[in-house]
Amino acid sequence: KQQAQTARLLGSLSRGSKVLEVDAVDGAKNLYYLPFGCSVNLWTSAAEAGKARGPLNVAAQKLGLTVDVAKCRESKGTPRLPPTSFDACFGIGAVGRAGNAEAAVTLVDTALRALKPEGRYYFVEKNPNLVVPLFDEVVDGCQQLIHAYEASVEDDAVVGYLSVPPLDQRTQGTGMGGSLSASPTKNRRR
Repeated sequence: KQQAQTARLLGSLSRGSKVLEVDAVDGAKNLYYLPFGCSVNLWTSAAEAGKARGPLNVAAQKLGLTVDVAKCRESKGTPRLPPTSFDACFGIGAVGRAGNAEAAVTLVDTALRALKPEGRYYFVEKNPNLVVPLFDEVVDGCQQLIHAYEASVEDDAVVGYLSVPPLDQRTQGTGMGGSLSASPTKNRRR
């Protein structure tokens, strides 16, 4: 089920997109869901990067993708990412693995700041009972960066996206509030 949800979200990306996988712990698995020609940067720990390099290179070559790794200095740290440099980010279980609300806000804040104007952070998170409260904190903590979001609970997972505003609205410090819920669908736009 998670594979189908991930394939649906990532299949919506444009060919040749510049993409960041947040907290990449699944090795090459998620690369297979990306459109041909994407440039992928994996945000991962140095230990994970060392384990996955061989399979990543094989998958990237087979799929026509370019792959690079943004390593964190410590296991739960965030890498230094150039601002507004990615068309899209995605995290599969990343918020749930963050462990607490503060770490989840830091993780998503870092990803949102790395997005180009109108970029999206896509997510699939298991265990809605745990993740929905974390996302409420994320939306509240990142509200100045979030232009719109959509989330739904599907097959015991929270699936959706957060988007950043267009360039002309990005520097005005306007954002949106709101919260996610375990209801079937939640949509918010500014």
